[in-house]
Amino acid sequence: MNNNLFMQRYWQISALILFISAFFVFPANDSYYYWTWSQHLELSYFDGPPMIAYLLWVSTHIFGNNFFSINLISILCTYGSSYLLYKIVSRISSRNAAITAALLWLMYPFATTRFIAVSMTLDGLEVFFSLLILYMVFRWIQYQQTCYIYFISIAIGFGLLAKYNVVILLFALMMFFAINKDLRKIYLSPHLYIGMIIALAIFSPVIVWNYQNHWISFSYQLNSHKWVGSENAINTASRHGLRGMWFYLGSCVFGVLHILLLLMAYFKYVKKITIMNNVYNKCIIFIIYIILLFWLYQSYSAHIGLNYMLTVSALICIIVAQQLALYPKLTSFLLVLFLLITVVMLVDKSRLPIKYKNEMGNYMKYVQSGMLHRPFFNNTP
Repeated sequence: MNNNLFMQRYWQISALILFISAFFVFPANDSYYYWTWSQHLELSYFDGPPMIAYLLWVSTHIFGNNFFSINLISILCTYGSSYLLYKIVSRISSRNAAITAALLWLMYPFATTRFIAVSMTLDGLEVFFSLLILYMVFRWIQYQQTCYIYFISIAIGFGLLAKYNVVILLFALMMFFAINKDLRKIYLSPHLYIGMIIALAIFSPVIVWNYQNHWISFSYQLNSHKWVGSENAINTASRHGLRGMWFYLGSCVFGVLHILLLLMAYFKYVKKITIMNNVYNKCIIFIIYIILLFWLYQSYSAHIGLNYMLTVSALICIIVAQQLALYPKLTSFLLVLFLLITVVMLVDKSRLPIKYKNEMGNYMKYVQSGMLHRPFFNNTP
């Protein structure tokens, strides 16, 4: 089988597996939490912006209150992010590299599968809109057309409605444009500031809700994960300081990015392969460093979740794919490996008998909501 045919078959099989899994994967506890938001629509919510609630409202009103309507949003985010990676890399490197990036992300078990495909949360939306913003930014860099400033602004507005963490990407982009002599001219354009107003207008429901509720959501985001918890809590006070930073590097950075980082190191230091030295790759690498350093700084005083590495994972896929595309056999091996691991993870999260006691509480929430009917599992009392 030639490489092009393999990539085509791989995409078809992977997309089909993810779609089928939407009918069977048992939604995580956070998924149920966001589903409850959709039952009571507001301008915003205590610990997050409202987009996910409205998407769930639409999905459940079309398909009903069931697992498929919840999981479908995660699957669509995965498809969309994969497509955007293809479009981004197409502008930087070869078509083969673009396809590799899309497929690498589609089945990357330690980020996409673990935190998006099997868990309907804010993270999938964050990655999608982060990549959409980056794609529009690259379009502006290439064509220098005013319309893309407004497209960027709209993407930013909706991105902030998806998850607040998008603001870190924006900060990194602003820094990169400021230090690049060929790009900083954008700050002289009045369209940029009109675009900012548009982005704020789109984000305004969250601002209004927070104003009405004493800015409680913003305050929660700034203080909720501080290292002040009890000994057995996820934010235990014993990790405050350097221990928290080591925990972040070992658990978050290497725990999610390990294979991607090892591939980058292998290609750079063993194979001596360097990626194209263009403004797009420079921008991506700069953003990766800024995001990682931002969370490293925060980890001194607060717990950083593994899911905070998802946008970085997608960006590293862009870099790795350009190197990996030169080795079709290694690419095929990794993609098949990732597919097998993903299938195992999807089966593990599917509607099988509950194996762990802590899953019972999550199961009972769905029963009480009417989304499930007992007995659903053979070993359920």
